[in-house]
Amino acid sequence: MRRGRDWVLAAGVVVVLATAAVGLVEATAWVGKPFPGFLVLQNRVVASAGLQRWPATEGGTIYQSEVVAIDGTPIDDVSQIRGYVRSLPVGTPVVYTLRRGDRSVEHTIDTRLFDHVDLLLLFGAYLFCGTAFCSVAIGIRYLRGRDRVAVGTSLGLFIIGMYALTATDLYGPYRFFRLHVFLECLLFAGGLHIALVFPQPARVLKRAPWLIGAIYATAGVFAALTQPGLLHPPAYVFTHRVAVNAFGVAAAVLLGSQLWVYRRSTDFQARQRVKLLALGTSAALLPPIAIMVGSATSDGGSSENLMGWSGAFLPLAMGYAVLRHDLLDVDTLLRRSLTYMILTCIVAFGYAAALGVSETLFRDQVAGIQGTVIVLGLVSVAVLMPLRDRVQWTVDRIFFRQAYDFRRLVET
Repeated sequence: MRRGRDWVLAAGVVVVLATAAVGLVEATAWVGKPFPGFLVLQNRVVASAGLQRWPATEGGTIYQSEVVAIDGTPIDDVSQIRGYVRSLPVGTPVVYTLRRGDRSVEHTIDTRLFDHVDLLLLFGAYLFCGTAFCSVAIGIRYLRGRDRVAVGTSLGLFIIGMYALTATDLYGPYRFFRLHVFLECLLFAGGLHIALVFPQPARVLKRAPWLIGAIYATAGVFAALTQPGLLHPPAYVFTHRVAVNAFGVAAAVLLGSQLWVYRRSTDFQARQRVKLLALGTSAALLPPIAIMVGSATSDGGSSENLMGWSGAFLPLAMGYAVLRHDLLDVDTLLRRSLTYMILTCIVAFGYAAALGVSETLFRDQVAGIQGTVIVLGLVSVAVLMPLRDRVQWTVDRIFFRQAYDFRRLVET
């Protein structure tokens, strides 16, 4: 039995490494070449992916639209888009006719050069997060064995990880396009599987042990039915929305199950796992939220280099929660992490506000602005420790209702 499991895990490692290697090679091939300024799937549908530095994707108004013509010339193959764009000088305006449903709209978009920054922000995030999810999944399965929590968590994380890794090929040359869409349809099943076993197996599984198998079978049938219509844009857009919305439902169920366990469960380990998942989720979501807020206040000028990279915190927290049996230190970790998170935000916003005021007061006077920076540095050094202690006390009182007491925690 152990030898069979080792072979399965070894095969998983090979699949992950091979997929990541192919994705890396294909991603680097984009560098230094012109592209439309947005990303197109094999079926000529504009992908729901882009960077703030690409004006064409601002607001997402062109996402999930079908490209039907370029400069007035009808097209029926995605290779025509790439070939035409690469035949033009970078920065050439091109008129694209996009169709969504029964409505067609023309957009004039300048061609762009795909550079190393685009590679890092887009494909780098896919590769990093995909590898993190898959690595944690394989590690859990190897170290924890056939435990129901380990099996469900590892399988769900592996599906999400492979979904991210195959996304590196989603915009060409489309070797993994069908596999990526198949995995997209399985995201719902993987998310529900995690929700049913993490932090502890749900009671419903005792009454209906066949439930998980039925969920995967349903998702698999739906995934198989989507394959014939992948190259037909209206059919693909419909199935894509169904799959994404279903995954959203699974995520909501996962959130609800965590809250239920935290409020109702008497299992100390299960409650500690929920806290770890909450910490990992916060670490994964806070950078994107901060970046979006920064973008909104700077007319889209905020960098996106953390938008996808921070997602790796989620599987790491979940893996730690599953593999670590002694979780007494979770409360300490949670308290300190929350304190430093709040402290970082206070200092960052304080610096930003002070610099904004100094720029208004001193205008173009470099000496005045430099003096403000020096004063800010000295003030930060002086108030940092008292501020940290005050924030820690506030966190303990508001979120934990009492000061940290390790002896009381052990007794509980």
